[in-house]
Amino acid sequence: MKDKILNNKYVKKVLDKLQIYIGKAKFDQIKYIIETFLNKYELHLLTLAMLTVIVVILVSFYSEPESLAGMLKKGNKYIEEGNNVKALKVYTKITRKFPESYEGHLQLARVYKQIKEKDRAKIEYYRATKLNYLFNYDAYFELAQMYIEEDNYEFAEEIIKPLKKKANLKTLKKRIGGFYYNWGNHLSNKLNQKSKAIRKYKTAIEFYKQCDKELVEHTEETIVDTYIDIANNYTVHKQTQDAVKILEIALKYRETANIRYELSQLYKTFDLKKAAEELKKTIYMEPENERFLAAYINILIAQAEEAINKQQFKKAKLFYESAKKYKEKYQFEIVKKRLFVINILGIKYNELPKSDEIVPGISFKITNNSSKLVNKLETKVIFLKNGKYYSSTTKQIVDSKSLLKPDETTEEIIVFSPNPMKKLKSHEKLQIKVFLSNQLAGGWNLYRVIDLKKDVNQDIKSKKQESTTLSSNLNKKNARNHSVKNQKKHNIPNTQYKKD
Repeated sequence: MKDKILNNKYVKKVLDKLQIYIGKAKFDQIKYIIETFLNKYELHLLTLAMLTVIVVILVSFYSEPESLAGMLKKGNKYIEEGNNVKALKVYTKITRKFPESYEGHLQLARVYKQIKEKDRAKIEYYRATKLNYLFNYDAYFELAQMYIEEDNYEFAEEIIKPLKKKANLKTLKKRIGGFYYNWGNHLSNKLNQKSKAIRKYKTAIEFYKQCDKELVEHTEETIVDTYIDIANNYTVHKQTQDAVKILEIALKYRETANIRYELSQLYKTFDLKKAAEELKKTIYMEPENERFLAAYINILIAQAEEAINKQQFKKAKLFYESAKKYKEKYQFEIVKKRLFVINILGIKYNELPKSDEIVPGISFKITNNSSKLVNKLETKVIFLKNGKYYSSTTKQIVDSKSLLKPDETTEEIIVFSPNPMKKLKSHEKLQIKVFLSNQLAGGWNLYRVIDLKKDVNQDIKSKKQESTTLSSNLNKKNARNHSVKNQKKHNIPNTQYKKD
């Protein structure tokens, strides 16, 4: 009876398939084959019983340590224990006994990579990719990564190229997008490669659009930052018109307040009217940005001075009045409505002896602008170099033992960067952000943003810095005799550095 059943052509066909799938430890396929067989063919009870016994024997055989599943389990255990020698033996045996095992070749490649046998690792990764596994693409990306580490992105791209046709899974699209994003970062850090970097970022977006909107937005921001970097490089080499063209391209791609601001700073060198127009758009986009408001006020003052030099006194008066209006708006929206006023006293760069490094610091005082007693106040100062985070430090200013009364001002607060930085070059910028947190508002709130270039002569004052407010300067200017011969160039203090 047993021989008769086993020689049945249908039973034999099913057993052949089962043996293949059991050998590859593909138990989902085993279940599917059995269910399909039972639904299609009506076998009597004895035949079904014999088939079941045979399947159990086969599964038991392949579940032993010498089965694929058992050997993979053993190899993974050795990997977890850090025993690469034994793991190498196991995975080598797997690839010989089960040459179509994707997992076997993948794990063997990883062991070879771990023990610095890079060429052999590449071969095993390549073999794994040729098995066309349906749901695991680690072999492609790990092989590509080996070439990336050799600075060969072009060959790495060739490795993952077949996956583009299979990009029907969100996780796969995300990984391909990540490959191009990282390639863009790599190019962005190289000299004269930023334009190529932008092209790679745009390719990354094509894949991100199909799987992750947040990554699309993040990559677009990176593209905008890269355009600004290109423009800054042109500016350093005094190629202002080229810098303007680049920023105008960036605006067509994505309009942001930062691009408008950078564009205004370029126009300021040769066209004050256009600079003012860009800053006005910038303020419209971010009406409470202290830096943009201060820059616009200074542009209006510069336009007034330009009009005076041309003996256009009525026009100059209009610019002064506009500056005064924005100054009042600036004070009302940015200062008066806030619980605290921060008075920046100065900036200092301490140069480390026998080193090309400096330690930037800031000095300021805080006034309680509320009508309530403050029993908790902290400040966080963040240092950014060329627009990127560099370091930060937090200080407790007020606690239950030292209360801050309404209209009371703290002692001078001095904060230095916990990490030194290399001396700033002429084109490099340092930005300092001052945050406050207290029991009235809760959480961290941004109060001041100070943009500056290196100025080694500017020190932190140990006493109150003497400065005049912008409004007092405006009053003095209006009271002066508008004679062209006697008119002198006014130095209008930047509201970022003066006393509130």
